[in-house]
Amino acid sequence: MKQGDANQRRVETARIVGIYAIFGLAWIYGSDHVMDWMFEDRALLLRIAVTKGFLFILCTAALLYFLISRYLDRLGAAERERLEILDNYRTIFNATNEAIFLHDIDSGRILDVNQRVLDMYGYTREETLSGDIGLFSAGSAPYSQSEAVAKVRKAANEGPQVFQWLSKRKNGEQFWAEVSLRRTTARGKLAIIAVVRDVTERKRQEDALKEKNAHLRFFFEYAPASLAMLDHKMRYLQVSRRWQSMYGLGDRNLIGLSHYDVFPEITERWKELHRRGLSGEILREEADRFVRADGTVQWVRWEIRPWYEAVDRVGGIVIFTEDITQRKLIEDALSANERFLRMLTDQLPGMVAYWDNDLRCTFANKAYQEWFGKNPEQMIGITLPELLGEKLFALNEQYVRKALAGETQRFERTLVKPGGEKGYTWAHYIPDKIGGVTRGFYVLVSDVTELKLAEEEKVRLESQLQQAQKLESVGRLAGGVAHDFNNLLTVILGLAQLGMGELEPGDPVRGRLEGIRQAAEKSAALTQQLLGFARKQTIAPVMLDLNQTVEQMLSMLKRLVGENIEVVWRPAQELWRVKMDPTQLDQILANLCVNARDAIDDVGRITIETGNARLDKKYCAARFGFVPGEYVQLTVSDDGCGMDKEMLAHIFEPFFTTKKLGKGTGLGLATLYGIVKQNNGFINTYSEPGAGTTFRIYLPRQDAAKAETLPEPAEQPVSRGHETILLVEDEPTIREVTVSLLQLQGYRVLAAGLPREALELARAHADEIDLVMTDVVMPEMNGRELARSLLAISPRMKVLFMSGYTANVIAHHGVLEEGVNFISKPFSLPDLAEKVREVLDAGER
Repeated sequence: MKQGDANQRRVETARIVGIYAIFGLAWIYGSDHVMDWMFEDRALLLRIAVTKGFLFILCTAALLYFLISRYLDRLGAAERERLEILDNYRTIFNATNEAIFLHDIDSGRILDVNQRVLDMYGYTREETLSGDIGLFSAGSAPYSQSEAVAKVRKAANEGPQVFQWLSKRKNGEQFWAEVSLRRTTARGKLAIIAVVRDVTERKRQEDALKEKNAHLRFFFEYAPASLAMLDHKMRYLQVSRRWQSMYGLGDRNLIGLSHYDVFPEITERWKELHRRGLSGEILREEADRFVRADGTVQWVRWEIRPWYEAVDRVGGIVIFTEDITQRKLIEDALSANERFLRMLTDQLPGMVAYWDNDLRCTFANKAYQEWFGKNPEQMIGITLPELLGEKLFALNEQYVRKALAGETQRFERTLVKPGGEKGYTWAHYIPDKIGGVTRGFYVLVSDVTELKLAEEEKVRLESQLQQAQKLESVGRLAGGVAHDFNNLLTVILGLAQLGMGELEPGDPVRGRLEGIRQAAEKSAALTQQLLGFARKQTIAPVMLDLNQTVEQMLSMLKRLVGENIEVVWRPAQELWRVKMDPTQLDQILANLCVNARDAIDDVGRITIETGNARLDKKYCAARFGFVPGEYVQLTVSDDGCGMDKEMLAHIFEPFFTTKKLGKGTGLGLATLYGIVKQNNGFINTYSEPGAGTTFRIYLPRQDAAKAETLPEPAEQPVSRGHETILLVEDEPTIREVTVSLLQLQGYRVLAAGLPREALELARAHADEIDLVMTDVVMPEMNGRELARSLLAISPRMKVLFMSGYTANVIAHHGVLEEGVNFISKPFSLPDLAEKVREVLDAGER
């Protein structure tokens, strides 16, 4: 029991005795005096004294019982509190993570242990308390029983002891423990409390750290580079011999010295770099100019790295420096040579590269890099198979292997650039031999793509020129034939119509003349195709909205192709305007739709589309005759049988046809080609067997606020008149037929065979002539010149030109000049009557 508890008990006992003594004295002394004062009878006083004695005994007994009971209750509460505290101490004692021993201070015998001792060493409590201190030691010096007891006594005599101890578990496993010994009192006696912590892992880490530090010291000492390790105050912790040698410090011991004391001349720039390194930044410079204290210039490669003493706390910096002065001088010389070589090779028109034995690129000039679309970083180090691709490398591998074997190679090859563009080159592989050993090979490549393409383009242009010349020759022939043929057809058609007018409706001859008329009209249509192909067809272009014009033709086109073929119309929004003769657009669509119909076996589809197109130089460069600009695109496509490449090469030739005998003249597409060319347009054809055909026609865009809407055709009665007409025609048969047709309509006709006859008639009848109808091509002067002369005589007369083709007299490349009236030969009676009436009824010119 503790000394404080004994004292407390003595105090309580004294209190009880004191209270009892005071109560007894007060009772005896006080009661006697009261009795003596109240009663004088001795007998009565005796009886009262006896009664008072009994009462005294009862009261004192009760008082003692009360005081002793209260004292015992206090002792019980204190004991319970003491036991509770001891229980808490035991709980804490067993719950701690450290193993705790309580040893006898003299013998070292174990008095008590906590639960952690049992867990750590593997013994039971009974085994532990019955054993000695040597049970938990490795057993051999310096970790034996005697050394353990000596440690305990030392702690008792000299004070607390902390040391590492090689301990042993019950299973024989040894481990390192950190032991803390401190003197204490237990059960009234001096004892030693031992706190044991398993530090095996920490010991292993410490040993590893010591080994690393030893390696680090060795590395710093003998490193082939200049190294210095400094703390956060820039004091040396480690330094290499190369550092001391490089900076002329000899064998001076730098450990603990300030870097700024060793190098007092150091500049503020370096101090700032040190501060940045101490803040956690990694700094480096591959080549830095450093002026030493003696004024000599030194080139240094350096790096500053922070080292950490904790996860987020910088302990200092490590400085690495390397004297690269000699290397820098050599590199500068090599760099100058390389720049000179690079300048020379970059100015060469060809490509230059070097490939080593591993087929890696170590040099490539600008042209070589640009050919493959790579920058220097991407080019240097790339392998030849990676650059060329497996397929192309396989084609060139034989030349590569021979070059690496020491044989010079020269060959032509085709390369595909990264963008997909094909190129043609002449390549030379030149082995790089040193001492008879090939280390790689040089590549000299000449780009002959332009030359190759120029040759191919020349062949293609020559072929196209020959085709164009052939078409032009046929066109001139066709134009000439058509002119003469139209004159003959004019006579035939006119005489047939005159003859039919003189016969009764039921006359059998009338039917024969009708056959002659129909044949003449079909022949006229054929000559119109010839003139269209020859681009000598006379046209009157107007501003057109293709969408409106095509929509007006759709019903006719649907009837033309038949019910089994669907015609799909896809007009573009905000379509640009074109300028062309509407009849030519009719010819284009009719020809294309008829060809599409014939290419479709049974049921199918014809699609007509419009759109705006901008043709750039690149697109036009690949297509002969195309000119960059803005165009309106008219597309007609079908899902018919299609055509092969050989057939496509001839489709625009006159009289070439893919149809059966008697099914086509071979002039449809030739006429279409001529019409498109006459309107300064282009045409592209796409077709494959079994995949249908697409024709894309490009017509120049025209600026116009409003396109003309074509009137719907309507049949009108043959127009008649009574005016006077001067007819000028050098062909007698045509002149006679035309006179008869005009007179049949009620007109008065003055006929002239030559221009001079016409001038004479004009002078004689200047006030009578209302209309001059003249041929365009005649002897003496053409129709345009004659018209000027006649108008000088009589400005009031009107002029109507007629011809098989215009020959640029009244038209430019077949396009009628504005305000010119024209009728094409051959003409029928209704056409002639309508045109004459139209010119006569028109306002002043």
